[in-house]
Amino acid sequence: MGPKAYLFDMDHTLINNDCDVSWKDFLIEKGVAPKSATETAEMFFQQYKQNCLDMSAFLNFQLKEFEGKTVEEMKSLAQEHFETFVKDKIYEQGREAVEAALATGKPVALLTATNRILATPLAENFNIPTVLAFDVKNVDGKYLPEPADEISHGAGKIDYAKAFLAQFGIDIKECAYYGDSTSDIPILSAVGFPNPVNPSDELKATAEANNWQILNFV
Repeated sequence: MGPKAYLFDMDHTLINNDCDVSWKDFLIEKGVAPKSATETAEMFFQQYKQNCLDMSAFLNFQLKEFEGKTVEEMKSLAQEHFETFVKDKIYEQGREAVEAALATGKPVALLTATNRILATPLAENFNIPTVLAFDVKNVDGKYLPEPADEISHGAGKIDYAKAFLAQFGIDIKECAYYGDSTSDIPILSAVGFPNPVNPSDELKATAEANNWQILNFV
């Protein structure tokens, strides 16, 4: 029997891109963020790849440009970021995997450590109906540069997955997850149908040790 639900990571799983890095590149190009942000973004990306990300420092940096902006302003910027930095980096195999999951009629969601505002344009492009990601705090219609929820990163993804699946009476062991990074090992270990995609070295070793089928999207 196959999965009863399908969850997909975003960066380097459905797209050949890291949106947290390209977001800063986009903001620099727009003149919204300083040029020095490029080096800082790359530093945090290397921490992420090595699974030693300083989450508090990263969020302070990553959400800085949200401060004082309205929902509509951020939606517009996020859509422009998707169109100019992300859309042409979609993996065709990723789209096919999502389309196959949607065709089953079973629950499908995007589960990503990237904030909901940045993730939503890709989910809409893929026709994925649900985005499981943290929100940025909003007070009186304007954003603060801090998360409003638990961060959907590492083991935190398990909590998001379980809460989503509970709506359908589905156990996490009946679910498939597609992910690429070392930080995805906890949720890939928790689901019954793990699908490592373009895996990091550590994830690849874990996949091979557990006989998980490795997918390579190009």
